[in-house]
Amino acid sequence: METNYRIRIVSTSPAITGADNGFDITISCPAPSDLTSEELSENSAYLSWSMVNCAESYEVEYKPASSADWMLVSTTDNYLLINDLLPSINYEWVIKTKCLSIPETYSEYADVQTFSTIPTLIEDGLFINNLNIYPNPFSSDATIEFTLTQNSQIEIVLEEITGRTLKILLNDVINAGNHKTILNKYTLSAGMYVLRLSSEHDSISRKIIIE
Repeated sequence: METNYRIRIVSTSPAITGADNGFDITISCPAPSDLTSEELSENSAYLSWSMVNCAESYEVEYKPASSADWMLVSTTDNYLLINDLLPSINYEWVIKTKCLSIPETYSEYADVQTFSTIPTLIEDGLFINNLNIYPNPFSSDATIEFTLTQNSQIEIVLEEITGRTLKILLNDVINAGNHKTILNKYTLSAGMYVLRLSSEHDSISRKIIIE
């Protein structure tokens, strides 16, 4: 979207209103491009897009495809991790750029995008039945919840996005059932990481964001 403006100076003492600058100043505010949705799970999706040079922030709206009610999230990053979704549901999402606060200037919405969360998986032979991390993003510590269908050797590893291992949070034989452990920020820098939960036969990973 392009918006034209002119500039003039107004004084209150003495009361003078000057002429405008005599020509239009055009502010161009493009919508984000290269929109993707990935790392889909039963209840989360990772959305990303190309950065817009003049962007102050981005406004993302999403909803189940069958719903008329959009949920709005603002972010200054060019990615967003959405949690608390429902399994096996088709979702729609849109995004626009906020280029200026004064005067308030937005782009048009980019074309509607879609993604589908995966169904709840309960299959014979799956040792790991679930993995939830909350809150996400977090600034101090997060709770890791997971469920095992049977006793298994379990390893929980925190990795950089590049795949380099930063720390091993757990490496032990764990009984079947529901379990919790805590991930502390400690000296970790703000940014995005991958938490990987592995058994002898399967593995689940989630992207996490530290603020």
